[in-house]
Amino acid sequence: MELDEQRPDQPNNLLENDELQEFLMPLNLDQNMGLRCVADLDAEGIVFFEYYRTTYCNFVSIGLKSLNYFNKTFIGLANVCTGVAYAVTAWGGFYLELQKPRCDFTRPWTYMQKAAKAMCDEMGSELKPSSKEQLLSLFGFYLIFIGIEVCTGDIRNWRGLMNQCKDLIHSYGGPISLSHAFEDSNDIKWLLSNFCFHDILSSHTLTVGTTFPMSEYETVVSPNLSYGIDPLHGIVSPVYLIFGHIGNSKARLGSLWEVVTEKVANNDPQGDILREQYYEEVERVTAEIKGKIDTCHPSDTHLELLGNDPKAREIHTALFQLYIFASRIQLGTSIQKLPQCALSQQHLLLQSFKLLDMLLVTPVKVALSLLILVCGVLCCNERDRLRMTTMFRMHLKQYEIGNLQRIEETVLEAWQLSPEGNTCLDWADLVRDKSWHLYVG
Repeated sequence: MELDEQRPDQPNNLLENDELQEFLMPLNLDQNMGLRCVADLDAEGIVFFEYYRTTYCNFVSIGLKSLNYFNKTFIGLANVCTGVAYAVTAWGGFYLELQKPRCDFTRPWTYMQKAAKAMCDEMGSELKPSSKEQLLSLFGFYLIFIGIEVCTGDIRNWRGLMNQCKDLIHSYGGPISLSHAFEDSNDIKWLLSNFCFHDILSSHTLTVGTTFPMSEYETVVSPNLSYGIDPLHGIVSPVYLIFGHIGNSKARLGSLWEVVTEKVANNDPQGDILREQYYEEVERVTAEIKGKIDTCHPSDTHLELLGNDPKAREIHTALFQLYIFASRIQLGTSIQKLPQCALSQQHLLLQSFKLLDMLLVTPVKVALSLLILVCGVLCCNERDRLRMTTMFRMHLKQYEIGNLQRIEETVLEAWQLSPEGNTCLDWADLVRDKSWHLYVG
């Protein structure tokens, strides 16, 4: 595995040795969670590692603190795999730089390179795991690199890493088989859920469909008390799965429509028959997905886990409702081909605005990217666009993740392409036309 050396080497060690000792004193690292993987890090690396462990992990998770798998699983893997240790160190460094007015990714990049080299040293240059333990470490390594790429606003490289994950999962026969191979442990559930989340909430899925069948995803992300509330999904996983069905349906219907348009363009009488069949299929798919949305609700397991915290329960159920609105919007756009100004879409936009305003100042703010995107594209008048612009400015100050800037670029492009909102613009099509792979989680 090779990484392009594109960034200049500008050493900027954060702490000298004496300062390091003072820095480490208050950390009180658990003996099983941090000591081994920091042993080979220099002073700067320890700062980056700790920033990941104590700041980023808490910032990005919307689940329960006691079961934060960003911390629990990834740092657990770091304790047995040097490559993973360097990878989480790099992630902490990149996120630390994103907090600054001017980012310099030079030093975090060096740890990313060290991570890649360490994995190659352990598994060979082709990164072929020779044991279940190595597969688990490599799976985690790829997902961490995906997290880093998304964190810094990448719209190309991360999809290649998803393909590497896909090959690992395929090597065990798919998500369900891989989960069973590790006795359906919480660690493998986290890695598979993380992959599923990144797959479904991507422009790629809303144009060509999901990497694995939705039935497999539905099985591996099913809630249980032992696993808790997923750090990325929260309680919203049932709605995310609907987005997967929308993506698969859009891809299939798109292929059918290509056949129809070819027949019509060639003045083939068969074209009218196929058109009618296509419209009937769109109506059937619309009714099917609407049924899924209408019957979608938070799982009793998740509500039980939130039962002792009324405020958290209120916030998470509001997020769930907001994603329900977003799924209806995406259905209208991707399947029904409604223009942005359609009455039903505008009604959903106004309902969504109320919840967005409330949730932007809560811990689940990190889960709002897709919602801001689908709502932003629907803004058709000056008042709504000003409101969305203000929302972007506010969110960019509190959510230092690079893909949000890509989302704003996409929304602004939609406004430019359809000033009155009287056309159907699907954000996934917009980014595909620019050869982007945009993650919106």
